[in-house]
Amino acid sequence: MKRTFALICVFLFAASVSTIPHANASSGLVESGISQEFKSEITYCKVLDDDTVLLVTKAGAISANTLSGGILTPLWTFELNLTTTYAKIDPGEKMVAVIHDFGFLTFNIETEQVDQNKTLNSIPDSLDWDMDGDIWIAYHSGIRKAKEYRNGEYNGVQTSQISSGFFSFEITENNDLVMGGFDSKLHIFNQQGMLVTQKSEPTSYLSSLKDFGNGILVAGSGDGSLHFYDYNNSWSHSYLTISSQQIAYIDNFNDNSYFAIDGNDEIFFIDESSNLVTNSFSSNLGTMHVLGELSGQISVIFNSGSVGKILFYDLDGDGDGVSDSLDDFPFDPTQQADSDDDGFGDNINGINGDLFPNNPEQYADSDGDGYGDNELGEQGDLFPDNPEQWSDLDGDGYGDNSDGLMGDQFIEDPSQWNDTDGDGYGDNPLGNTPDSCPEVPGFSKLDRFGCLDTDFDFYSNPDSTFTAQDGADALPNDGTQWSDLDGDGFGDNPAPAINPDSCPSVAGNSTNEIRLDGTIIEKLGCLDSDGDSFEDLSDEFPSDATEWFDSDGDGVGANSDYDDSELLIITQEDYCRISGNQSNSCKSWNDLDYQEYLARDKTDGENDLSYAAWLAQKEAGLLDEDDSLMSAIKDVAVVGGGVFIIATVLIILVSFVAKRRKLNDLVKRYGVPFKPKDKTANEEALEGSAGLSATGGIESDESWDDEVEAMDFTEKSAESEEIETNTISAEELYDDESDISELAGIEVSSTETSEEDVSAMLQDEPQGSTDEKPSNPPPIPESGLPEGWTMEQWEWYGHEWLAKVGNK
Repeated sequence: MKRTFALICVFLFAASVSTIPHANASSGLVESGISQEFKSEITYCKVLDDDTVLLVTKAGAISANTLSGGILTPLWTFELNLTTTYAKIDPGEKMVAVIHDFGFLTFNIETEQVDQNKTLNSIPDSLDWDMDGDIWIAYHSGIRKAKEYRNGEYNGVQTSQISSGFFSFEITENNDLVMGGFDSKLHIFNQQGMLVTQKSEPTSYLSSLKDFGNGILVAGSGDGSLHFYDYNNSWSHSYLTISSQQIAYIDNFNDNSYFAIDGNDEIFFIDESSNLVTNSFSSNLGTMHVLGELSGQISVIFNSGSVGKILFYDLDGDGDGVSDSLDDFPFDPTQQADSDDDGFGDNINGINGDLFPNNPEQYADSDGDGYGDNELGEQGDLFPDNPEQWSDLDGDGYGDNSDGLMGDQFIEDPSQWNDTDGDGYGDNPLGNTPDSCPEVPGFSKLDRFGCLDTDFDFYSNPDSTFTAQDGADALPNDGTQWSDLDGDGFGDNPAPAINPDSCPSVAGNSTNEIRLDGTIIEKLGCLDSDGDSFEDLSDEFPSDATEWFDSDGDGVGANSDYDDSELLIITQEDYCRISGNQSNSCKSWNDLDYQEYLARDKTDGENDLSYAAWLAQKEAGLLDEDDSLMSAIKDVAVVGGGVFIIATVLIILVSFVAKRRKLNDLVKRYGVPFKPKDKTANEEALEGSAGLSATGGIESDESWDDEVEAMDFTEKSAESEEIETNTISAEELYDDESDISELAGIEVSSTETSEEDVSAMLQDEPQGSTDEKPSNPPPIPESGLPEGWTMEQWEWYGHEWLAKVGNK
């Protein structure tokens, strides 16, 4: 069975330590805390003769270390990369034997190398070196015996089996093998593995064994007793009970004492000569190793979880329960710590107590306000005798605690310190932001400070000493307005402010503007001469309070105009007459008799009948019939005259258009606005009827066809009315851009005669002309005959044409 407890090593480093009485070994020691932590659990610990500490960790690290103040500092380290369970150094301190998961090995401390590594089928629980340098491996259970290995090999020597099994194994200086059995007996074997003797004095199993090299073997039992066997004197026996728990480990502390640890982690220090307990203390940390230092401190190595740790027990010179290494005042039992290192202890009730343990610049506080008397130090008190004040940021002599004695209401303003009305503005009229109303709380600040501001826009309400003209709020009940330059009651701030003045420099009482489309929008504070709420610029009737808009532009306002969307309709009469509406309201207007009745000459005091009354009397025959007849005649005359005028205009227009169309066709066909007769030019000349003769052109009316057919007013069918589908209107034929040359089909250029010259040649006959054709006809132009001319015409009139062209 593997060991269920860890090993403990105790060593005193100085040669002079033997002069220290054992009873003082733990006196004056106090727990100082965890001083070091390792990467894995500790398997073995031993202080060597050269004062180095040999450590073997469970993770397989072997190292030599120095110890100081509870800290182990490695001198060298070797990694086995194996999991260890037990280790022990040889008597010469040269080799260390280590049990691992696959067997055991030996490690040379001097060369820092593995010497031998033996693989075993069965892993032992413990081992020990004999005085010959051989290794005995012990199986506490299972085969329950020990076997000898020489030079790493089993030599066939083994002890006999202990039927009950054993708990502990130790080889004494005289080479006896001692096993503490579960049968409460001490089994002693010689080097040949033979059982020499058994000791049955213990009444419980023997849980630990230790040979101190002085001929005495100390055995700890499960009932908390120490059994002492003198192996140089026939294994004589004595014992001492020190606990009710098993003794887990025994080791020497110094040359005069040793220690034992029980199952409750109580450490007992025992005088070697008297075997009496001289001191004890409890660690409550589990299994431990213990190391002593030269100055008397103790380092307890223990395993917690999966790591090893060191708990350091330091000296306590003043006995205040704090170790000297942690005590800032090792000679003052009333002080232990000085957090700010100012020489005054953190215990305010102790000697030289520090009232400011975390402030190295303060320690005293005369007025008890929590601020130190050192004015220049951190958290210093500028008013050390005034418990209500301690700082003065602006240096005006008034403390920053506004509610305290000599309190400053303006801690960052040296020009102000008092505020009678509590509105945040100082009473000092010569200081910054002085209160203009020091006895009335107010929040104005843009025109003057500290006065009443009803609408909270930061402009003060006007009063007898400060009016709107001085800068006070012209509109004190409107938080969005404060200025009104024209004094019309509308503020100068634009929207979204409330009631913005659209004409801030002109006083006015308008509230609306009407646009061209009749939309009404708000427009405040502009001129409104007639008081109808519409500003004058948009009011189409600025002097009429009853009208402001005229949609149809007839000069009558929309409020008076019966239909303001129709130019011709102003009154209901206009509407009824134009629309032909036959509703009851329109019948009176459409009844000409009734209108004539209303327009009659009246005698004084005569009243008009309503339309209903008049109509009733008319139907009853009570009205004058002559009046009705004359009214009918007038109506017929008016209607007939209108029809006649319209028909006459239509006839003239149709005749004009027809004539123009015919002339246009003749010009396009013959080049002249008439149809030539079927006669030769000679005949026309002899008869004096030639169209272009010297007698003055066309003389016969029939050449122009001016007769206009009588218009037919009879109704025609739609088919008869469609004379031509390509009819050209007079406007299309004679538009503003047309001229006579276009109508005559003559193209006029800079080298041709003008329109007037052509007409003259065709109409005027040259003087001295005869009826005979000229004997020498003019040459034909290179461009050919003029457009529309025949050869015969050219022979007669070509000279004249050429003459006129030559003059151009």
